[in-house]
Amino acid sequence: AIPLLGKNIQTNLMKKIISSKVKKVYIALDSDAIKSAIKFCEKFMDEGKEVHLLEMDDKDPSELGFEQFTKLIQKSTPLTLSGLLSKKLYI
Repeated sequence: AIPLLGKNIQTNLMKKIISSKVKKVYIALDSDAIKSAIKFCEKFMDEGKEVHLLEMDDKDPSELGFEQFTKLIQKSTPLTLSGLLSKKLYI
């Protein structure tokens, strides 16, 4: 887990995630940061990562609590290209 300050991923951190052996990336940003979240999803997908975009319903992971947030992660499914395009059209 990498908490962000704000809604941006620093360039160095982005490079480290992309070059790492991490196969799955979970993006959990507030709904007001959906454009940034979609941009990150697209970048990670382009780099061959399996991306899960978590629907946060205007809550932070800390507001949900560990148990609820863990359930949200476990229920998530990988974002597909068509799902990504659909979300881009929606915003």
